[in-house]
Amino acid sequence: MQTGAIVSEDPAMNTMPKKFSKIGVMVGLLVVIVAATIPAGAAVDTAVLVPTPAPGSSSYLRSLSCLTATSCIAVGDTWDASSTQSLVESWDGVAWTVVASPSVPNSESSLRGVSCVDSSFCFAVGNSGPWNDQHSLTEIWNGTSWTIVPSPDGMNHSRFNSVSCVSTSFCVAVGDDAANTSTLVEIWDGNAWSISSTPSAGTLTSVACVSATFCMAVGLASGGNREATAFEWDGLQWAATVIPNGGTGSGAASISCLSPVFCVLAGSENRFPYEPLAGFWDGSTWTLDTSFVVDPGAGLGINSIDCVTEQSCIVTGSRYLANGLQETLMLGWSGTSWNEIASPAESVTDYSESYSVSCATEWFCMSVGYYEPIRPDSTRPDVTLAIEVTGTEPPTTTTTTPPTTATTTGTDLVVPVFTG
Repeated sequence: MQTGAIVSEDPAMNTMPKKFSKIGVMVGLLVVIVAATIPAGAAVDTAVLVPTPAPGSSSYLRSLSCLTATSCIAVGDTWDASSTQSLVESWDGVAWTVVASPSVPNSESSLRGVSCVDSSFCFAVGNSGPWNDQHSLTEIWNGTSWTIVPSPDGMNHSRFNSVSCVSTSFCVAVGDDAANTSTLVEIWDGNAWSISSTPSAGTLTSVACVSATFCMAVGLASGGNREATAFEWDGLQWAATVIPNGGTGSGAASISCLSPVFCVLAGSENRFPYEPLAGFWDGSTWTLDTSFVVDPGAGLGINSIDCVTEQSCIVTGSRYLANGLQETLMLGWSGTSWNEIASPAESVTDYSESYSVSCATEWFCMSVGYYEPIRPDSTRPDVTLAIEVTGTEPPTTTTTTPPTTATTTGTDLVVPVFTG
C-alpha cells in the first residue's frame, strides 16, 4: 500500500510555497476531480479523526499497513530540534502509540513506506542522511522490536519510497536517487537485500506485490518526457508496461494490486488543466479511467490508493482551497464510479494532507498524514494525522455443516496491502 509520499529536503525547494517545499515531485502535482457524495450503501462512508502521538517539534506519518481493524503500523519521521529521526506508531483498535524505532547514529533518518505480513513481520523503508547525501534505509519488525537491516545503495544518493511484502522471504522496495534520475529496486530474499535492475531510469514512487512472481511498480520516467511509468515483475525480471497517459508531464503516485490481472494506479498530469490520472491493469494492458474527470473549480493532490476488492478502493490526498490552505481528500471507488467521502470537520479546518491509506477490509480503512494547527502564538507546527474510515458491515449468515472426522491443516493467506 503506498507509499508513501516523496519529500524533498533540497534547500532550493524552500523558495516554493509551503505545500511544495514539503512534497516532492509526485505528491505535489495538482489535480482536479468531479466528486459526488458517497452513495448510500457504500462499503466505507464515515471518516473520523483519531488522535495520534506527535513527538518532537514537527512530525509526519507517511505510510501505513493495516492487517486488521485492530492492527496497523504507521511510519514517518519526527524533528527533534536538531535532526530528523524515524517515527513508528502502532494502532490496536483503540489508540495509536509510539513504538521505539532505531535511527542511523549521527545521521538523519526518515521512513517513507511500510508493509506487514503478520504481527511478527514488517519492513519499513526510507532513507538516512541529508538531502544531498542520502542512503537507503530499511528496518525490520520481528514482533518485539525494530532493527536496521543493511541495504545496498544505488548509483547515486539513494532513498526508498515504498515497500511491499508477501512473505517473510519476499519483499520489494522501490525508490530512486536524490536527483530523481535513476530507479532503485531491491528484493528481500529472507536473508538480505539485493539490487534488481529495471529497464529504464526515473523515479519509482510505489510498488504492490501479490506473490513472488508478480509485482507492479509505478512512478515517472526521467529525462525530457517525464511520463508515468510502470514496471511488471514476473519472478525473474522487470518489464516496462505502456501507460497511455497523454504525454509529457504525467506521473503515477501510487498503486494497489489484488491479483496479476487487477491493479489500479493513481496520479496526475502536471500541466493545465491538471488532469488526474487513474488507470486499471487487466493482466496485459493499462486502460485510463475517463471518470476521473476535471473540475476547474478545485485543485487536488493525489498521494495514495488502496483496494481491498475490485469494487472497493480508496484514494487519498488533499484539496487546495482558495484561501491558500488545504484539506484532506478521500475518494471511494465502488466498481463503477469515484465518489467523495466527507473528511471529518476537524481535519478541514487546518492545513492538512493525507499521505497514505490502507484498508484491512471493505468496512475499515485508515489514512495517515499531517496537519498544522494554528496555535495562540501563531505558530503552525506539523503534527501527525490519522483518519479512520469505516462503514456498516453487513450481517453475516451462519450455516450448520455435518460433522466430519476428517481434519485439515494449513495457513491463513496473507493479502498484501498498499504500502505507500
